[in-house]
Amino acid sequence: MLPARTMLIPLKSRLSTLYNLWCWLWFLFVLTTFGLMILILPGLRLRQHIARLGMRFTWTLCRLRPTVSGLAHLPSGTAIVVANHVSYLDGLLLTGVLPAGYVFVAKHEMSQVPLASWLLRRLGIAFVNREKPAQGARDARSILRRAQQGTSFAFFPEGTIPRGGALGPFRLGAFLTAAELQCPVVPISLEGTERVMPDDHRWRVYHHPIRVRIHAPIHPKGRNRPDLAWLRDQARMRIARSLEAEASPHHAESARRDRNTG
Repeated sequence: MLPARTMLIPLKSRLSTLYNLWCWLWFLFVLTTFGLMILILPGLRLRQHIARLGMRFTWTLCRLRPTVSGLAHLPSGTAIVVANHVSYLDGLLLTGVLPAGYVFVAKHEMSQVPLASWLLRRLGIAFVNREKPAQGARDARSILRRAQQGTSFAFFPEGTIPRGGALGPFRLGAFLTAAELQCPVVPISLEGTERVMPDDHRWRVYHHPIRVRIHAPIHPKGRNRPDLAWLRDQARMRIARSLEAEASPHHAESARRDRNTG
């Protein structure tokens, strides 16, 4: 007779598959219905509210409602949000967390994806071309002009999802914008999305707690390069310390079990 633990493995695998189907079906439903509203309705702020509602609806149906702390740290005026990047879900997560009015900065490649690019443009997404320096400089100036007009931006300053899950180096773009406007930088640490959807190209979803910690704003000192480096390093340090505090052997073991039973 097989041990009970061995018999449970096929059951866990089936439940994991059913959970994936459930999550993806609801995501496609939200993408279709809320996405259609985003495509046809006027007003950027209204479309951002709809996207926020759609993401919150998705998290609730998939039983992935994040634990969010520090919302009071978000300024009422223009601000630059910077967050660590650990999963393809991060942008969707912050869409449901940040109030309407925040615009995401995305890499230029996303503007080439047919359906996604239409939705992203309707949400005001700012695309940055990192492959062509001249175009990248124009993109940066466009972001600065929009920020001067009162738009708040959300950056993933690592620029990509780092291999191995470690916090990567931060690019200066977000901090240059903040320094030029002398507006606050708000660091946000994301923990758990890398376990909900690991960057392994399997596109499987696992049930795991998600934590969003919004840290106190950091105010720029000046506009020269040492001041930019200080601003960048302060933001990265706060995120790094938060992630270190969240890390534990229990979390690592939980992630390993999820992958093995998926």
